[in-house]
Amino acid sequence: MNRPDEIAALINALPRGQRSGTLQIWGDWFGRPLDNIHICTSCYVEQDHLVLFFTEDEQLHVWDPDEVASVGASLIIGAASRVRWEWYRYGEAHIQRNLLYLDYVFTADQIIVKCNGTWKTSHTAVVDADAVVLYGSA
Repeated sequence: MNRPDEIAALINALPRGQRSGTLQIWGDWFGRPLDNIHICTSCYVEQDHLVLFFTEDEQLHVWDPDEVASVGASLIIGAASRVRWEWYRYGEAHIQRNLLYLDYVFTADQIIVKCNGTWKTSHTAVVDADAVVLYGSA
Protein backbone atom coordinates (compact mmCIF):
# COMPACT_ATOMS: atom_id res chain seq x y z
CA MET A 1 0.00 0.00 0.00
CA ASN A 2 1.45 3.34 -0.95
CA ARG A 3 -1.42 5.42 -2.29
CA PRO A 4 -1.85 8.41 0.03
CA ASP A 5 -5.67 8.11 0.04
CA GLU A 6 -5.44 4.46 1.16
CA ILE A 7 -2.93 5.39 3.86
CA ALA A 8 -5.16 8.24 5.08
CA ALA A 9 -8.12 5.86 5.30
CA LEU A 10 -6.02 3.33 7.23
CA ILE A 11 -4.85 5.97 9.73
CA ASN A 12 -8.35 7.44 10.17
CA ALA A 13 -9.71 3.94 10.88
CA LEU A 14 -7.26 3.34 13.73
CA PRO A 15 -8.46 3.81 17.30
CA ARG A 16 -7.29 7.14 18.74
CA GLY A 17 -4.81 5.32 21.01
CA GLN A 18 -3.02 3.93 17.97
CA ARG A 19 -2.66 7.30 16.25
CA SER A 20 -1.27 9.29 19.12
CA GLY A 21 2.01 9.35 20.94
CA THR A 22 5.46 10.86 21.15
CA LEU A 23 6.84 11.92 17.77
CA GLN A 24 10.09 10.74 16.23
CA ILE A 25 11.17 11.64 12.67
CA TRP A 26 13.99 9.58 11.16
CA GLY A 27 15.18 8.77 14.68
CA ASP A 28 15.07 12.43 15.78
CA TRP A 29 12.78 13.01 18.78
CA PHE A 30 10.52 16.04 18.92
CA GLY A 31 11.23 17.13 22.46
CA ARG A 32 12.61 14.69 24.98
CA PRO A 33 11.88 11.00 24.38
CA LEU A 34 8.43 9.99 25.61
CA ASP A 35 7.92 13.44 27.19
CA ASN A 36 4.82 14.52 25.23
CA ILE A 37 1.78 13.05 23.52
CA HIS A 38 0.43 14.29 20.18
CA ILE A 39 -3.12 13.17 19.37
CA CYS A 40 -3.98 12.77 15.68
CA THR A 41 -7.57 13.83 15.06
CA SER A 42 -7.64 13.29 11.29
CA CYS A 43 -5.57 12.39 8.28
CA TYR A 44 -6.15 13.48 4.71
CA VAL A 45 -4.45 13.96 1.36
CA GLU A 46 -3.49 17.51 0.39
CA GLN A 47 -2.38 17.88 -3.24
CA ASP A 48 0.65 15.58 -3.40
CA HIS A 49 1.16 14.51 0.21
CA LEU A 50 -0.39 13.12 3.37
CA VAL A 51 -1.35 15.46 6.26
CA LEU A 52 -1.98 14.33 9.82
CA PHE A 53 -3.77 16.96 11.92
CA PHE A 54 -3.36 17.02 15.71
CA THR A 55 -5.31 18.47 18.66
CA GLU A 56 -3.07 21.51 19.22
CA ASP A 57 -3.32 22.59 15.55
CA GLU A 58 -0.07 20.75 14.87
CA GLN A 59 0.36 19.22 11.43
CA LEU A 60 2.58 16.46 10.12
CA HIS A 61 3.08 16.50 6.34
CA VAL A 62 4.48 13.34 4.72
CA TRP A 63 5.49 13.09 1.07
CA ASP A 64 5.60 9.66 -0.62
CA PRO A 65 4.61 7.71 2.52
CA ASP A 66 5.14 3.97 2.39
CA GLU A 67 5.49 0.97 4.70
CA VAL A 68 2.73 2.20 7.02
CA ALA A 69 1.89 -0.02 9.98
CA SER A 70 0.28 0.03 13.37
CA VAL A 71 2.44 -1.96 15.77
CA GLY A 72 1.09 -2.30 19.28
CA ALA A 73 0.19 1.24 20.33
CA SER A 74 2.54 2.86 17.81
CA LEU A 75 1.93 4.20 14.31
CA ILE A 76 4.88 3.77 11.95
CA ILE A 77 5.51 5.27 8.51
CA GLY A 78 8.61 3.41 7.45
CA ALA A 79 9.55 5.41 4.38
CA ALA A 80 9.00 8.89 2.92
CA SER A 81 10.83 11.41 0.77
CA ARG A 82 10.09 14.36 3.04
CA VAL A 83 8.48 15.00 6.44
CA ARG A 84 7.51 18.39 7.83
CA TRP A 85 6.28 18.95 11.40
CA GLU A 86 4.50 22.26 12.07
CA TRP A 87 3.35 23.60 15.43
CA TYR A 88 2.61 26.88 17.12
CA ARG A 89 4.80 28.13 19.94
CA TYR A 90 3.28 26.47 22.96
CA GLY A 91 1.33 28.86 25.17
CA GLU A 92 1.08 31.53 22.46
CA ALA A 93 -1.60 32.55 19.97
CA HIS A 94 -2.05 30.35 16.92
CA ILE A 95 -1.04 33.02 14.42
CA GLN A 96 1.42 32.90 11.52
CA ARG A 97 4.35 34.53 13.34
CA ASN A 98 4.17 31.83 16.03
CA LEU A 99 4.17 28.95 13.53
CA LEU A 100 7.33 26.84 13.75
CA TYR A 101 8.50 23.95 11.60
CA LEU A 102 11.04 21.19 11.27
CA ASP A 103 11.47 20.08 7.66
CA TYR A 104 13.27 16.80 6.92
CA VAL A 105 14.26 15.80 3.38
CA PHE A 106 15.53 12.32 2.61
CA THR A 107 18.47 12.01 0.23
CA ALA A 108 20.37 8.88 -0.72
CA ASP A 109 22.92 9.26 2.06
CA GLN A 110 21.56 11.76 4.58
CA ILE A 111 18.56 13.55 6.05
CA ILE A 112 18.67 17.31 5.57
CA VAL A 113 16.89 19.17 8.38
CA LYS A 114 15.74 22.78 8.17
CA CYS A 115 13.85 24.74 10.80
CA ASN A 116 12.66 28.28 11.42
CA GLY A 117 13.19 28.34 15.17
CA THR A 118 15.79 30.32 17.01
CA TRP A 119 16.42 27.64 19.63
CA LYS A 120 19.73 25.84 19.70
CA THR A 121 19.31 22.15 19.09
CA SER A 122 21.01 19.32 17.30
CA HIS A 123 19.16 16.92 15.09
CA THR A 124 20.00 13.25 15.07
CA ALA A 125 18.04 12.15 12.00
CA VAL A 126 19.46 9.06 10.28
CA VAL A 127 18.55 7.49 6.93
CA ASP A 128 18.10 3.94 8.25
CA ALA A 129 15.44 4.89 10.85
CA ASP A 130 11.70 4.86 10.17
CA ALA A 131 10.50 8.12 8.59
CA VAL A 132 7.84 8.71 11.29
CA VAL A 133 6.95 6.95 14.51
CA LEU A 134 4.23 8.00 16.94
CA TYR A 135 5.17 6.00 20.02
CA GLY A 136 1.90 5.30 21.81
CA SER A 137 1.59 4.40 25.46
CA ALA A 138 -1.53 2.24 25.43
